[in-house]
This record gives sequence, structure tokens and C-alpha cells, in this order.
Amino acid sequence: MSDSERDALVELLTIDPVLRRSRFASLRDYSQSPPPSNIVSVLDRLEYVRALGIEPGQVRHIHAARLARLTDEGAIMTVQHIADLEPVRRTAILVAQVANLETRLTDTALAMFEKYVGSLFSDLRKTGICAEPDVPMIWFEDRLPGALSAAGLGAIITAAVPDDVQSVVLHFIDSRISLSLPGWQEE
Repeated sequence: MSDSERDALVELLTIDPVLRRSRFASLRDYSQSPPPSNIVSVLDRLEYVRALGIEPGQVRHIHAARLARLTDEGAIMTVQHIADLEPVRRTAILVAQVANLETRLTDTALAMFEKYVGSLFSDLRKTGICAEPDVPMIWFEDRLPGALSAAGLGAIITAAVPDDVQSVVLHFIDSRISLSLPGWQEE
């Protein structure tokens, strides 16, 4: 691990004046409810964590039991406690935590997206616009990265909804997303 990577990890522990807490505490604290604004927030955290450069190969060199212990220890420690650890141990715990956080954020984003799209289709069924999507929810998981744009969600709806109601469904979904995430079409 390079010095710049270590410095980036240690920087996670300093107080960010904008957040008024450490970046690490902010990354670990996220909502799991599925509105689009929360999904975007989780994806922003995931992007930040991935930018830290902790590759999966780096943690594969750590024995599974040791990695689990480092992850568990780091999960119960406060940011201040981690900052007070000796440098080698602090780095090991941060690497384990960041690797675990990347996995958790990815899983959370997929689950949130699936719940949100499911709720949209449920609302569509209640209105009588669309009886049932043609595609199972697991199909959406492969399309998550591009789905949070108008074009991405439009492609999913085109594939999942019968042709005769697609425009009504797209309008319905656009109006629902726009309530909680104004301007989402421009992203």
C-alpha cells in the first residue's frame, strides 16, 4: 500500500467541516429506505469508497478469520478510537472496514433499487395501468448502474412493461421520482 493510499485512509478520520463529523462516520451512516434521493446518496458513498483504491485483491491476502475479526473490531470502534490506534493496526482496520463498506453499500444500493422499483410497479398495479411486469425483479440488478437516469429507467420500463401502456407507465414513474428527486432527468 502506498503512502498516499494510507494518507487517504487516515484522512477519513479527520473532521470534515462541511459534514461536521468525520468522513468515515458519514460513510458508515446511511439510510436504507428506498426513495431515489437515498439511493443516490448510497451510490455517492459507494463511489467515494471505491475512489479510495482498496482493491478486493488487497484484502484477499488477509486470512478470512483475521479479516472477519478486523471488520468486527472496526465496526464497534468509534472514529476517535480508531484514530488512536498504532499506525499499522489503524491501517489494517481501515482497510477491512473500507472493503466491508464497499460490499455493504453495493448490496444496499441493489436492495433499495429493487424495493423502489417494486413499489413503483405495486403502485401501477393499484392504479390499474399495468397488471404485472413481464420481467422478474432480479433482472433489474444487472442494470442498476445506468438505471438512475431517465434513459436507463426508460430502457428497463420498455423491456418490462407491455407496449400499449409504456408511455403512461413512464409518465407515472417520472412524476413519482420527480417528487423526491427534482431534476433527476438531467443527471
